[in-house]
Parts: sequence; structure tokens; C-alpha cells
Amino acid sequence: KNKSLSLPLYLKKKAKSILLPWVSYSVLAYIIFFAVSKVPVLSGALGGKGVVSPIEYLQLMLYNQNPYSFHLWYLNTLFLLSVFTFLIDRFPGENNARILKFGILIIIPAIASTVAQPWHLVTKGFVYQLPYFIIGTLIKRDTFEKSCHKWIIAGSLSAVLLAVHTILEPSYDFSAIGNVAVFYIENILAVLVAFGIISASYAFSDRLSFVEKIGRNSMVYYLYHQPFCCAFLGALL
Repeated sequence: KNKSLSLPLYLKKKAKSILLPWVSYSVLAYIIFFAVSKVPVLSGALGGKGVVSPIEYLQLMLYNQNPYSFHLWYLNTLFLLSVFTFLIDRFPGENNARILKFGILIIIPAIASTVAQPWHLVTKGFVYQLPYFIIGTLIKRDTFEKSCHKWIIAGSLSAVLLAVHTILEPSYDFSAIGNVAVFYIENILAVLVAFGIISASYAFSDRLSFVEKIGRNSMVYYLYHQPFCCAFLGALL
């Protein structure tokens, strides 16, 4: 539905839906931590480090290393992923775009598992998330609706294999090529698990209607889980 938009209009749309919440919550978090640092009774929660300067905070935000709301790293990355895939879909042509996407799916995991390891979090996060995002643009909704139960079975089996792999992995000693191969397999299994979950939401939509409501408000939950899951529980513990 976004393919008909010009690049400026698309950037404006994504800036409103992604960058605005990112910047707004980042500013709010900084104000709260700055205020806490000025209250003697509460400032101890910062470990005596105080707060970083606004300029340093802005730099850390852009580097996906927000010290007060680290979970916001994904919004910056999501914006970059959205614009990147839009450019692929918008300019080269449909067939060329599809070929380029499949090329990315083949090449990027090898880069992510090798040379990207020491990269900065902005570029590293982008490379790690790109294949998943690309797959999301290639798969159509009816893919899950027509074969729900097959995807659910595949996803369940993949989840079991991932669990076994996670338990046994410390005992493995792979070569460099072996590590790349394992990374590909892990990604494939993770995608199949995601497909299984999506298919289950369609197959049992009458019982999981609340999931749709959560999805429509996911940005709110994503942003504001921090004070409840981190600050509140941290205070209790």
C-alpha cells in the first residue's frame, strides 16, 4: 500500500509513526532521569554516575546506545529498514527488487555471522534484522491462511529444534564455516517459528481476537513497558 507514495511522503509517514515516538520517549526518559539526579533521596538509583550531557545523550541515541531507554534502539533500526526496503521496492522494478531481496537473504546472514560481529550497534543491528524484514515483505497473508496447520507444525518442530540446539550448543566446537552454517540454520528455524505463530493467530482467530488489539497498540506497549517491567519491578526486587 506504500508503493504508490513518493519518497518524501513515505519518509514523512514513517517519521511520524516511528521517529516521533522514538524522539519523544527519549526526551521524556532523559527529563525523568535528569530530575531523579537532582533529588538526593533518589539520585542513588543512578549509581552515583549522574546523567550524561544533552549532546552526549543525542549521540548515544543516534548510535542506538541510549543509556536510559536502551530498548528504543529498534525504532531507529526499524526506520532504516523501512526506508531501505521502500527504496528497493520503489526504484529498481518489481522483478529486479525480488531478485535483489533474495540476494540479500543469501548474502547478509553470512556477513552478520562473520565480519559484522565487531560493527557498531547501528549497522550491526541493521544487518542482523534485515533478512527478517525482507522476508516479511515477500510473504503474503494468504500464504498463512491457506496452510495454517502445516506452518503450525513446522513452527512447533522448529521451536523444539531451537531449544535442543540452545541446550547443546556450548558443547559444540565449529570451524568458521561451520559457524556460518549454524547461523543460517538458526535463522531459518527462527523464521519458521514466527510463521507458526502467525499461522496460529489465523487458525484460532476466534479465540485470539485479543492478539489483534495488542498488535494495533504494540507501539504503546513497546514504549511504556519500561517503567512497569523495569523501574517498578526493580524497586520491588
